[in-house]
Formats: sequence, structure tokens, C-alpha cells
Amino acid sequence: MGKSPFEKALKLPQTDETWQGTVRMMRVWITPPDRAPYRPYIIMFVDQKNDKFLGMHTLEARPTPEQVLDTLVGVMTRPAPGAGRPRRPLRLLIDDAELAQALAPRLSELGIQCQFYPVPLADRILHDLEVHLTGREPVPGLLRIPGVTPHIVEGIYKAAAFFYQEAPWRWISDAYPIEIRYPPDGSPRFTVVMGYGGMTYGLAAYDSMDHLRMLYSGASLEQVQGLLSSVSLVFNPKTRISFDDLEDIARYGWPVAGESAYPLILRLTPQGVLTLPSRDDLFWLEAALLAVPRFVRDYMLANRGEPRPARVTLTVRTQGGPTDIYLQYSASDYTSFPDLSWILNPPRRPRKKR
Repeated sequence: MGKSPFEKALKLPQTDETWQGTVRMMRVWITPPDRAPYRPYIIMFVDQKNDKFLGMHTLEARPTPEQVLDTLVGVMTRPAPGAGRPRRPLRLLIDDAELAQALAPRLSELGIQCQFYPVPLADRILHDLEVHLTGREPVPGLLRIPGVTPHIVEGIYKAAAFFYQEAPWRWISDAYPIEIRYPPDGSPRFTVVMGYGGMTYGLAAYDSMDHLRMLYSGASLEQVQGLLSSVSLVFNPKTRISFDDLEDIARYGWPVAGESAYPLILRLTPQGVLTLPSRDDLFWLEAALLAVPRFVRDYMLANRGEPRPARVTLTVRTQGGPTDIYLQYSASDYTSFPDLSWILNPPRRPRKKR
């Protein structure tokens, strides 16, 4: 009977090397035609001293300690091309405390010390792997915005979940711009609710009414470049969201209202580039998301028929505490776009009298 892989590994020469190991959910989506998308797991080992990738194995489900051990033994007996000869390291650093504890007794039989420790080299290799698989640099998450904390992002996620559940797009289309000032004495932004047409759901804000006119005039990107700027929150399935944000949602428990309600927040610069919003954009969006459904329903009375002109200063309870926000809808703004509702959304049918 032949020797087992474990017995073969025990016969390998041992070097004074430190290897790093990690088990991570990969930053890529697998989308089978017959079931829900999923992210596979990767078991990966790297040589800390020589900065070499040693080998990896991918699995559909989170691997067991035994599967991690089997992968490690395979890497020792057959390292990746260019990673050197078969050998045993003296030390293995694993960035999962429970996994390190589970592996330590078995690895001690191979003369390998195993302990929990961060593995920054693996982070770099996983970044390079993501770029290779997706063909682009990773989209950074909201916590990468200067000055933004988990507490701030929790506020925007709570406000987004509230907005999605209220679904103000049931009552108004993006043909009804709302002027919003936050704080009430600040500069106006002209805001539209997206979703009445049943395609894209969310909220978009522009720095002037002229920007909206340009947007709906059919002008090309080249024509509006240098003129148009906006900030928007669009609801998406999780496959469209930054992996940074997905991992932070799991880490901090930020609320999401549904499988298609993951908020994607972006700023469009005058140069036509989509970037992360600013810290101030997040504060503005949080207040607007909390105020707009109430304004549309209780002041524009859009849930009862054709929206009515209205203006009011509302108090909303944000993550930072109660704050005031000014909202105004003017019929004259709507008449600036006489054909917009016919182009983008079907006209409403008159309500039947009871």
C-alpha cells in the first residue's frame, strides 16, 4: 500500500521558512444559469520570505479544517511553478484564529508551528487576482471615503432601507423634480425619484434645474461634459455592489431592505467620471431619503392623485440626531418638461370615482 500524502509530506526536507495561509470568500461572482449567484472560497498559501505564491484551491462552500490541511499538504508536495522545490516550512501563519487552533495539532505532527496572524501578502495577491478575473481595479467601499466611519454609513443604510420600503416611486416619476435644501439655508439640489417606470429605483440629485433640462434634452455625454454633476443612490442586487461594502455589511450588520435593495451611491463629476460620493454627500442623502417619502405622501399628496405644489421644512431623525431639511415642489418646474412624462413613463390613468 502506498504512502498517504500526509506521510509523504513528513518525508520532505524542512526549511526555516514562514508561510502565510488564508481562507477567504473570493471577490468574484459565479453566476450559474440554473441557480443563484455565489462567491466561491479560496484556500491560498504564500511564502513570506521569498514573496512567492505557493498554491491554492477553490471550493463552492466554506472549507473544513481537513480540506485546508489537504490543500496545504498538496502545496508542500507540489508547489506552484516557480515557487521552489517540494518542502515543509517551519512556521505557518493563518489569519483565522479558529482555523489556526484547529490545524495546530495536526501540523505539529509535521514539525510545523501554526499560529494566528494577519497575512498582508495574501491581501495583495488576492487584489491582483480580483483585477485579473474582473478586468478592472476593485471599486472601493464607502468606508474608504475620507472622514467616513461605520456609524455614518450605518445611517445611510438605515435611510436607504426606509426609502426602499416606503417606495415613493409608486406615486411620482422622475418627471416631478423636488427642490431640496439641506441644511435649509444651503444651496438647492434638484432631486428626482427613480422607479416609476419599473427599471431603475433610487434617488438622484442635480446641482441645478438646468442640469435636469440638459439630461432630458437628449444631449450627448460630450455636450454635457464639464456642465453636469450629480449624486445618486440606486438600488441593486448584491452582485452589483462593491465587495468592500458587502464585507462591511457582514462585519457591521448594516440593514438592507431586500435582495434587490443594496444601495450603490455614486457621484458623477462634470468630467463625466463616476466616483465615490463625499462625506457631505452621504449626510445630504441620508436626510433626503428620510424626508422625500413623507413629503411626497403628506405634502404633495401624490398618493391621492396628481402631485400638488408644496413647500415645507421637515425634521428628520438621522444617525446624528434630529435635523431640519427644506423641500419644495412647484408645478412650474414640472411644466419646464412638457413631454418628459410621456417619453420616460406612461401617463397615469384617471382614478375611477367610487
